[in-house]
Parts: sequence; structure tokens; C-alpha cells
Amino acid sequence: MSLSPHTDSQVNKGLLLAIKLGALLILLTPLVVTQSTLFPYVVGKSTYSRALIEIALACWIALALRQPSYRPQRSLVLWLFGIYLVGSFVAALVGVSFQRSFWGDYRRMGGVFDLAHWVALAIMLASVFKQQRDWHWLLNSNLGLSLVVALLGLAQHYRIPVFDSVPWYLRTTAAANFGRVDITFGNATYVGAYMLVNVFLALGFLAGSARPLPQQARRQTGRDRRGRRGRERQAMPPMWPWWAFWTATALLDLWVLTLSGTRGAVVGLVAGLIVAGIGYLVWGRRARMKLLVGTLIAVPILLAVALPLWRDTLLFKNLARSNVTAERFQRLLDQGSKDASITSRFSTTKAGIRAFSRAPIFGWGPENFAVAFDRYANTQETSLQSQLADQAHNKPVEELVTKGIVGFAAYTILLGWMIWVLIRVVRREQEGRPFTILLGAGLIAYVVQDLFLFDTPGTFLQFILLLGWVASAEAPMAAQPTTAKGTRRAVQSPDPGRAKERSILAGGIVSPWMQWAATVAVFLLGVASLYLFVYRPYRAAQLMPVQSASVTEFLGEAQRSFQTFPPLATLGRQILFDTLAENLLRIPKEQRTSILNKLESDAKAALLSEPQNARLRLGLAELYQLSEDPSYLLLARSHVDAAQKLAPQLLGTLTAAIEQEAAEGQYAQALTMTFQYMGKDPARQRALSDLMNRLQRLLGAQIGAEEYLCRWAGKDTLTLEERANIQCDQKPTS
Repeated sequence: MSLSPHTDSQVNKGLLLAIKLGALLILLTPLVVTQSTLFPYVVGKSTYSRALIEIALACWIALALRQPSYRPQRSLVLWLFGIYLVGSFVAALVGVSFQRSFWGDYRRMGGVFDLAHWVALAIMLASVFKQQRDWHWLLNSNLGLSLVVALLGLAQHYRIPVFDSVPWYLRTTAAANFGRVDITFGNATYVGAYMLVNVFLALGFLAGSARPLPQQARRQTGRDRRGRRGRERQAMPPMWPWWAFWTATALLDLWVLTLSGTRGAVVGLVAGLIVAGIGYLVWGRRARMKLLVGTLIAVPILLAVALPLWRDTLLFKNLARSNVTAERFQRLLDQGSKDASITSRFSTTKAGIRAFSRAPIFGWGPENFAVAFDRYANTQETSLQSQLADQAHNKPVEELVTKGIVGFAAYTILLGWMIWVLIRVVRREQEGRPFTILLGAGLIAYVVQDLFLFDTPGTFLQFILLLGWVASAEAPMAAQPTTAKGTRRAVQSPDPGRAKERSILAGGIVSPWMQWAATVAVFLLGVASLYLFVYRPYRAAQLMPVQSASVTEFLGEAQRSFQTFPPLATLGRQILFDTLAENLLRIPKEQRTSILNKLESDAKAALLSEPQNARLRLGLAELYQLSEDPSYLLLARSHVDAAQKLAPQLLGTLTAAIEQEAAEGQYAQALTMTFQYMGKDPARQRALSDLMNRLQRLLGAQIGAEEYLCRWAGKDTLTLEERANIQCDQKPTS
């Protein structure tokens, strides 16, 4: 089957257009919200980007088979990203739950499978977007979208009724109620990370558009320069619309960043500005501008150093009242290490380091931080609010715990090489130097804010754009390596053997039949993947009920969701167990056993997929404890015992152990355990006060009021043995 050269060229153009259109549509990922699914701010973004990446990937493979120039070029950045993916996959294989590591869960959608899609996107971008104009329109399209998101953020902040007409799309969230904009991300911290990168991209385009005159033009007279500028203005299109766009985007994105209340993003912003300033001091060409930049670098440093001194000033107090980010920094200065966010991050970091020491090579497996945290969390260090940590909120700790030294090294080397490539580009290319410096500053800013957060589909896309640009910029340098500073090595005649090898690698498939057969096969695989790995997970998330008319309906709908896409069913099953435990006592006693019998297969499947998940054990234990069925009480005991090994210091584990004693009628033992755990900690006393009161009533009814007053009243610190030795022959005196 042979096509005319014209037809063949048109097919290639169509494939290329489809890839670029797909890349453009992928940029819309932050706007995707699916209220009909579980975790609407995450599931929709992940499945949307996954679908478009797979479609674009199929088109790119077909194009690369037909047109060798669109195959991946030499880029160590892409190789290192691929090595990081392989390391993550190996860590998943040896981790505590391959299913969780590979597929992730609905809450985060960050498994190895999704990472593979991001790697594929980076390779496509670097292979297709080779020219400066390609990246110009792609990155500016991303800036345009960030401007739209910023306007939506301002509408949310000032309560402009933009969203009231589309309740199926956006709803008021908890973050918005606390004065922090989360827009279409569902979490204000993600807004900060997203806006952060785009602020630097906008500044980069602004700085890159201000091109100095060549040295020869500087020596000309004023009249000659004016004449030259007049001719250049006539020859060049007006830049003011672009300047207005970049300026507005930078300012509004920065404004919305501060409205998100994300302190980590502000730290990243300051770090990025300092890096950009240092970059210009080293490689900039204007002496006066260097003086200005040096002054600007000193300003944020001095402000940060002097912040504890001027926090009590009227200016800062007024700023804190009007801006949520300033208010959160003021709270941090007032509370110090007692700040809830800081306490939470310290506790997860400590637990993470202990967990890393137990699995230092490959870690616990991607997306398994919760298992590691549960195992090594200490109730004396961990606040009650942070006793559920499925992410470290610190990228280096996350990598060490989930992927070990191997994954951490791969990630660190990747970042280090990206920075080195950017330095080489800055040294090599003078014309685009300001843009490259600020793009590199954006990369540094993203890495710094990741010290306080983790990657999500909406924010990681920004990192992929930066990585793709760096890989694209690296390819020409690999083809024409530099020798001395700013010079290129003369192109020499290649070795005949290596030239032949390169021609074989670059050659196309000889037979047109093979081209078309491979193309058809790729598209068929793409269609199958879209159905199996995009539509079915999305449909399963849709079927998972949030509420139902009855427990029976809820159970039936949930099980249909599990059957639609089993690899992601474990979190849904955990939600099912917890929901049934909350509502089981409302069900007639004669129906409880029937419902629990229907759950047996789901319980087995959940524990098979994540055998070291203490949360599953605790959910099942609570459910079985409420059944009041002796056979299920035995099962509950087995799950409590397992949870005590998997998560010995969690509040949930200790509560489950207390409830197990109470369910078995051992009220004295249960109340003693409650007193021991509460101690003198006010937070734990508040958390367990209702349970303590209930156990006191049950124990009083069991042993009688007089004996309770004798052995228990006002004696919270005694053991059971000490209570047994109390003589209750006469009424105790007060």
C-alpha cells in the first residue's frame, strides 16, 4: 500500500497537528472538575490528562514511524526521567503493595501508571516542540490559562457569583470558607504551586522581550540610533500587547498566589527570585541593571531577616488582616513550632525518617507512605489532627520513604542535570538568556515549594512543561557540543561506523505496509487503553456512592463500582467499611449478619491488595465490633491484633483496642486502658472524653455504684491489680 508523496505529507501534517492540539488541550487540566465522581478535584484531572496523553502518544508513535525527525533526540534529561520511572517501578515491585504503588488511589492518582504517562508526555514535548516558536505558543497558552484561573480565583475571593450558575461544576469548599482560594484545585496549596511557576514564566517572557542593542549600534550617534529604532519599529510587529499580557499575568498570578495562603509557595517565590538575581549578576550584560538586581536580591533577604522585628508594626498587622498569606505568616511567628501545619510536617518527617531506616534501598513502594507513617508514628509526637498522613508533604522525604535511596538518587540527579543544562544554555545563548534564567528560577521555586507539599496532576503538569523545555534545549547541545565558553566545536566528519549506526537508528520503516500495520496496531492499542484504563476508572469513580437512600443500596452501588475497575477499589472499600460502621446500629439486628456476610469478599480483596494497611484493619474491626455477633467479635479481635502490629501508636488503633475490650464485656480493662492513654494530655482527654464517659456508665452498671465509687472514682492512675487490692468493706470517706 503506497501513497503519493503529497498524501503522505498531508497525513504527517495531520498527525503533527493532532499532537499539538492534544498538548494544548492537556494544558486545560487544572480547569477540570468532575462533581459526579469520587474526589472530583483529582479524579477528573487525572483521567482527562491521561486520556489526552494516550491519544497524543498514539499519534506521535505513528508520526515517528513515518517521520524519523520526530523520534526522541539525544537528551540525558529524558534518559534520567526514564531511569526514575524504572526505579519507581522496581520500588513498587518490592514494596508493601504493588497494586497501590502501580495504580495509586482516587485520593491522589499518583501511581507508577500515571508517572509513565507524564514521562511519555515529556518525551513527546521534547520530540515535537523543537523550535523556539513552538515553545513560545505552548508556554504562552499555559500562561493564558493561568490568567483565566487567576481571574476565577479573584471571583472566588470577592464572592462574585460566577460559580452560582454552574453548581454542577464548582461548589464552595472548606478552604474558601477560611478565606483561601482553591478555585478548581480543591486545595489552596495546589493553587500556590501552580501560580508560582507561571509567575516566573511570565517574568521570563517579559525580560526576554527587552533585547539590548548590539555593541555596534551603541557606538552610533543619537540621530543614527533614532533612525535605526524607527526602521526596527516598522519592521517588527508591536510588542505592547504581549507586554500587557505578560505583565497582567505575572501580577494577577502573584496576587492569587498570596490569596491562596500558601507559605511554601512564598518561600519558593523568594528562592526563585534570589536565584534569578544571582543568575543575572553572573551572566547579565548591563552594569546598571546588575546594581539594581543586586539591590532587589537584598530586599527579600532583609525582609525575611527583619520579619520577626516588624511583625508587631501597624503596617504588618494591617497587612495580616487584609491578606491570608500574611496572616498565616503572622500566626507562624506567634506560634512557632506549635503551629498546626509545622507540627504536622515535623511529625510526618520524623515518622518518615524512621520508616526509611527500615527500608533504605527501594523504600516501601510509591504511594505507600501512609503504611510507613502508621507503622512509625508516635502519639507523643503526632497531633491528633495529623494522624492520617498519606503523603509526607516533603518531596525528599517522600522519595526516601517510598522509593528509597534508588528513587531519591534518581530524582536528585535528574534535578541536578536539569539545572546544569540550564546553566549551559545560559552560557551558550546570549539572546534568550533572561528568559532561560527566569525559567530556571521557576524550576528552583517549584522544587523549593515541594519541600512543603507533594505533586498532583494539576501542579505536576507545570514541572513537565519545564522538563520538556530543558530536554528540548539540551538536544542541540548534544548534537553540537561546546568546547570553550560560548563557542561551538567545529563540526567534524563523523566516524563511518557511527554514521552508519545513526542512519540505521534514524531510518524509517522501509515498507509502507509495515508503516500502516504499525500505525493501525498503535491506534487499536490506544483505543483499548482508553477504554480499560481511562473510561473504566472514571466510571468506577462515578458509581462509587457518596450517599444513598439505604444501607443496602449503598452497598450495592459500591460493589458495582469495585467490579468496574478492581485495581482502584481498595480505597472505595475502606470508605464502605467506615460508612457501614457509622450506620450499622441503625439497621435492624436481624439484617446486620446478612450485610456483613455480603462484605466478606470485599474484605478479603482489600486485605489481599494492601495486606499492611492498618486503616483497613481498623475499619473492619469497628464494623465487626458493632455487630454484637460472637463470631464477628473473634474476627474483630484478629483485626485489632493485626492493627496493633501495623500501627501500634495511632489513636485509631488504641481506640479500637479499647472498644474491643468493651465489646467483649471487659469494661474494667477498657476503662483502665482509656485512663492510661489519656494521661495528662488535654488534646487526648478531649478526644476520648465521650468514650470514657460511656465506659464509666457501663462499668458502673456492671459492678454496681458502690464498688465503682470505691475502686474507680477519682483513681484514674491505678492499675487493675491496685484497684483489686482496695478494701471496699466500708464506704470510702471523701
